[in-house]
Amino acid sequence: MAIASIREVKINPGNTEIVSSRVRRGAGILARHGAHTRIYRVVGGQGAGNIQLQAHYASVAQGAATFEAFSKDASQKELMKEIENAPAGEVIGPQIMRYAYGHAGKEAAPVIVVRAYNMPRAGLPKALELAPKLEKLMKPMDVTVAAAVPLLGEDHEMMGVIYRFKSMSHWGESVDEMLANETLSGIINSANEIGTLKSSRLMSLM
Repeated sequence: MAIASIREVKINPGNTEIVSSRVRRGAGILARHGAHTRIYRVVGGQGAGNIQLQAHYASVAQGAATFEAFSKDASQKELMKEIENAPAGEVIGPQIMRYAYGHAGKEAAPVIVVRAYNMPRAGLPKALELAPKLEKLMKPMDVTVAAAVPLLGEDHEMMGVIYRFKSMSHWGESVDEMLANETLSGIINSANEIGTLKSSRLMSLM
């Protein structure tokens, strides 16, 4: 089961460079122990300005082994001590997500959009039935999609729908096309009948 560990930092004013440096160091330590890491900046929508560190794993077992080794790493202990002694932001997570549809992709997408739905567990199978239809409509736009739900987190009635774009311009062009596509609007309306869209965010690879 493919999973992702998500850590996010809400930056205190004036501390962007410090947080960026620390997140990159943390990503390097995770990668050294087998994680496939990606760092994004939230540029619009929910959590704008935050920095998110994603660590992707092919299985829960791989993620657990990496976490165990990562936690014992002297460099990680040093980084955590630095963060505790001189906080530069609020660290949220890690939360663990599993891919209910699709996967992380072989390469990090330069731009992603995440739309978070309140999705009762009973409605999840019906929502996932819409995913292949959504993927088929997005393919001509060269946009890939995935859906993730919590494995360990604070809200187990959340489902994230992830859209991946080649660039910010590609995002803009695709959104214009999406808004004009009545079939796509129908799929999104069907999803809104099963769950409720709670937030959305635009993220750029750092």
